[in-house]
Amino acid sequence: MRAMNAAQHIRILDGGTGEELFKNWHVPDDRMIWSAIAVKEERYHEALKQVHLSFLKAGSMYVTCNNFGITPGVGFSEDSIKELNQIAGRIARDAVSTFADVEREVLGSLPPLVESYRPDKVMGHDEGCRVYKECIVDVMDEYVDGWLAETLSSSDEVIMALHAIHDSYYQKKEEEQTGGKTTKPVYVSMCVKRGGCVRSGETASEASAKILEKARAWGIQLCGILFNCSRPEDVTLALRDMGSIRGMMDDMGVALGAYPNRLTEISDTWELASSPEPQAMRQDLDEEAFVQLCMEWVERYHVTILGGCCGIGPEYIERLSSRCSRKKLPTTHDL
Repeated sequence: MRAMNAAQHIRILDGGTGEELFKNWHVPDDRMIWSAIAVKEERYHEALKQVHLSFLKAGSMYVTCNNFGITPGVGFSEDSIKELNQIAGRIARDAVSTFADVEREVLGSLPPLVESYRPDKVMGHDEGCRVYKECIVDVMDEYVDGWLAETLSSSDEVIMALHAIHDSYYQKKEEEQTGGKTTKPVYVSMCVKRGGCVRSGETASEASAKILEKARAWGIQLCGILFNCSRPEDVTLALRDMGSIRGMMDDMGVALGAYPNRLTEISDTWELASSPEPQAMRQDLDEEAFVQLCMEWVERYHVTILGGCCGIGPEYIERLSSRCSRKKLPTTHDL
């Protein structure tokens, strides 16, 4: 997989797979396992593949495997997680394989293992690292081109995911007696709250500096730091705060990115299982408003990785891709 080159072009991620499944493919919104139902139940596998294809046709250069909800936090056993993650990886790979003539790639998701948006519920480091490694990284590696540790709530949660990638890669390196390689490209993405801080209370730059240091120490091929599943207004503040560490990011070849959601504000005490109804969607963020916001991020903060999260469908990605294809980006000197 080729790392994203911030000096050359904008890279387009996909949008909100789960919401698209529920909205257009009649997949039920299971309030316990959410979009994981499309992997767990074989009758929805074709719908999941079609959602991946819809984003690819819209201009996404990457699709993220639909393994976000396949976690111990919602009650899956470790054996089930391994089995379902392989299915999710295979479906995403099947979708991307239909675009053999163009660059389209698969990212494996490393989601919160217990609960989204809740830094107070993060699994302990050693146990979380083991689960990430054994249940996600080890079993999905054959299907993916890179990793996206996403919707994480603290630098500690991100570092736990990075540790698992490090351990998995270097274990294989020892077993295969290979040398001179690095990990597959890794992208990390954190949720931010009102005011632009990470959900843990860390500023975006504080959390990111810790992540950069660990990635460098562990030989992780970190290619991007992003902010996702958050209100665009809060993402803007997080991006603004990142100015103080852009030199460090540029030195390491780490791009800046964002893929916001279209949800109304999510409280600090939110839990999936205790939310009987889906989070309401905003009505003031149509496709054009979304694209205008993304272009402002490109201009002001030199963001070069863009996409969408919950509520951002293929129609949003199509308009974003079209606009980005006409966009002249700054050169390395300008950055």
